[in-house]
Amino acid sequence: MLSSLNNMSIGRKVTLAFAMVGAVVIGLGLFAMQRLSDVNVIAADIRDGALPSTRILGELAYHTMRFRQLEATRALAPDAAAKAQEAAGMQQVAEQATKAIQTVEPLVTQGEESRLLDQVKQGWQAYLAADGQFVAMADAAAIASYRGDMRTQFNKFQAALQAVIAFNTKAGKQAADDAGALYATTQVWIIGALVLALLLSAMAGLGIIRGVSRPITAMTGAMRRLADRDMTTEIVGLDRKDEIGAM
Repeated sequence: MLSSLNNMSIGRKVTLAFAMVGAVVIGLGLFAMQRLSDVNVIAADIRDGALPSTRILGELAYHTMRFRQLEATRALAPDAAAKAQEAAGMQQVAEQATKAIQTVEPLVTQGEESRLLDQVKQGWQAYLAADGQFVAMADAAAIASYRGDMRTQFNKFQAALQAVIAFNTKAGKQAADDAGALYATTQVWIIGALVLALLLSAMAGLGIIRGVSRPITAMTGAMRRLADRDMTTEIVGLDRKDEIGAM
């Protein structure tokens, strides 16, 4: 390999050396861009999916709990006017809960999260049906239902809701962990590529020194001795086919 380098022109040697280093730098840049793009995708998933879903589901949990509280207030209201006032508040809260469900639906991913949200919707509709029966009952029966079957139904709904909230929380944490792992592996690869670039630069520099600088220094000494009329001076590099050999 050394002999083939000796036969290569100096310009080609320099060009090859810096082409190698340039290739490593370009490869490093493309790799870093690709990995950063992956990190950006993960961050976007957290920003546009897990975090908004968790926030909206938290609002849904608040509205549904408020709805159940208003049910008790309506049942204990002293007269028809007070009951109607509480019923109006319940209607407003129910609409807010429905809006929260409609808002979160486009953010849900297919698979486990979609299945969990379906359970939430089914549980909420079942509880609203129970509320319709609750309104038609006499006060004593209504209170018994509120504390019995309706409580059981509401607890099932809340369990489904907490499950989908936990899923989104876990998904957000997993995405953040994936981004951290991706950063760590990317850092290792970038450091490795930089070390490789440094080694290639060192090898290129050493090759230029050995292949160009030292022969020129030796030729300079030979020319000086020839100038001093020392005709026994050995001329080095006669077998080279590059510019030094031509000189």
